[in-house]
Amino acid sequence: MKWVTVENIGVDRMASIWLIRRWIDPKAEFIFIPAGTQPLPKGEPFDIPGTRYSHHGGHCTFHALLTGNGINDPVLDHIATIVD
Repeated sequence: MKWVTVENIGVDRMASIWLIRRWIDPKAEFIFIPAGTQPLPKGEPFDIPGTRYSHHGGHCTFHALLTGNGINDPVLDHIATIVD
């Protein structure tokens, strides 16, 4: 699957890429776009405001990926608190 995010990687985006590749989609391909690009390229967007895998309720994208994919792991939960 293709995953779409904005360029200029920060801590949350880097951790999210690792989580996607390691726990969600081992064959993930990533597309990096300039901020504000519309429409978004085809793929699953993450760490882009207004998408399901982004910052919600004071939590980071990494946390949204964990909860959105039903991943319950205390180590990953701890990483999410660090990334927040």
